[in-house]
Amino acid sequence: MSEIVVMNGVCAGTVFLLPDIPTVLGRSPESHLQIGDPWISSMHAMFERRGDEVWVIDLESRNGTFVGEERVGEARLEDGAMVRFGRTEIRFTARSSWTPPPRTPREERIRPDAQRDTIRSDGTTSARAPGAHAPVAREPEADPYALALRPVVVLRMSLHAVRLASSPDAAARVRAAVDAAARAALDEGAMVGRLASVGVLALFGVTGPGPDDAARAVHAARTARGAVRRLGGVDLRAAVDAGPLLAGNAMGPTGADVTALGAAADRCERLAALALPGEILLGPGAAGAAGEGVTQRELDGAPVEVLQDG
Repeated sequence: MSEIVVMNGVCAGTVFLLPDIPTVLGRSPESHLQIGDPWISSMHAMFERRGDEVWVIDLESRNGTFVGEERVGEARLEDGAMVRFGRTEIRFTARSSWTPPPRTPREERIRPDAQRDTIRSDGTTSARAPGAHAPVAREPEADPYALALRPVVVLRMSLHAVRLASSPDAAARVRAAVDAAARAALDEGAMVGRLASVGVLALFGVTGPGPDDAARAVHAARTARGAVRRLGGVDLRAAVDAGPLLAGNAMGPTGADVTALGAAADRCERLAALALPGEILLGPGAAGAAGEGVTQRELDGAPVEVLQDG
């Protein structure tokens, strides 16, 4: 049986086992896998097995289904694929190592297998055959991303339009640029949130500080800058700093949002706003993380390292 692991947001850490029948993911209680992300449609996407393969099919969702950085109508999922619905990212595993515990004789008597209707992409329904397993959700023991005071490296990235005013595909380029920046940070192990529609907030060390967190943040910023520039018409401003922050998922009426509060976060926000297009500024908490090739500048009365092209 395959499984998906929710990587961020309100359901972070939850594991859903996928049965061999079409399974709908969405925000509605009527979906088989319910995730309370307001950017997820009521019936957002469907997982379907085709032979030995698992496919994800977008159900005409408002905010789209993405496999990696590509928005898809439907796509075959490779083992380990990262899929995004709204602001929620999941990791697909082709074969789960977990098996459900056997039912007791009493459970067999009072919980007989029942039919379950599944919504298909063509609008028809198919019933679950007797004996087929329904999706199983395993709740996490504790949310490692819960809001807490901890030492964190924070990376802020924002887009700068170079020549998009008259471009007919400006909106698509902006979305692709934000997705590319977010992917660069995710690939380095960051906890990632989007800032409105033109920026990314990435936190390193939320589940435990690492000696190379600042270096990984700088590497993510460099990778994001290159990816954004390749799209054309857009550049990136970025800043990295570190310190004790109230950081993690902040629960609110619209779900979970990545949050960082504290002096280092405020300083990083100011530096990102002061950065020139293409610059990556390193605050005092991240000094030395870029190695060689940096220059010094004084901003807000404090020395700042500037990492430019190269």
